[in-house]
Amino acid sequence: MHKQLKPFSQTYFVYDPNDPIGKLMALFSLTPVFIMVSYATLIASRRDIYIATICVGQLLGEVLNLAIKKVIKEPRPSSHPMLSDGYGMPSSHSQFMAYFATCCLLHLYLKTSYKNPQWKHLVAFATISLAGIVQYSRIHLEYHSVPQVLVGIQIGTMLGLIWFLFTTRTVLPFLVDQCKILQHPLCVAFCIRDTSDVGDLVRCEYEGVVKWEKEVGLRDRGLAGTGVRKVKGAGKSKDM
Repeated sequence: MHKQLKPFSQTYFVYDPNDPIGKLMALFSLTPVFIMVSYATLIASRRDIYIATICVGQLLGEVLNLAIKKVIKEPRPSSHPMLSDGYGMPSSHSQFMAYFATCCLLHLYLKTSYKNPQWKHLVAFATISLAGIVQYSRIHLEYHSVPQVLVGIQIGTMLGLIWFLFTTRTVLPFLVDQCKILQHPLCVAFCIRDTSDVGDLVRCEYEGVVKWEKEVGLRDRGLAGTGVRKVKGAGKSKDM
């Protein structure tokens, strides 16, 4: 006798094979998964407490969404057995993308200071477009009704606004400035940092690396990271 199996809904989507954009909509529905992987990658590689706090808000939003669904208990619009599993109000994908887009826009226009301000508008347009496509995909694939998507967008937007302002104006100043958490030996050992007030992080890191390379004389790729420094005019290397 076979066991009854249940698909993991976050990565399992069905679509009409006769729908010309059905497969594309299903792929866009995977966007929250890609974003969570990006969160994990950035936190592990950059050790940035700022990104970590935004990710915490994203996860809290998922918990809130699940709680609301269990309270409202509104079914999904489709009667198809593969689409009707679980509750649909509010749409978790729509809420997820609305939170993500809101935080991105607030970061762009409140925290960044690019030399070319057009980049802000371009990134903002791309972010809003991506969120909109993912939210539309939930309606197109019949996983959610229009009201379920709209409520998800409203909750995600409000959560993103409240959480971003709360963390950047209260949590981070308290942890970084008052508690001096980044000076703790563990934070120092793991290179934990806060880049929330860095206007152009890419430019800042680029100029920092270039300056460091010039100071220690590691422009030669063969010596970079080896602890060996070039001696000017000597034609050979010298151990540091």
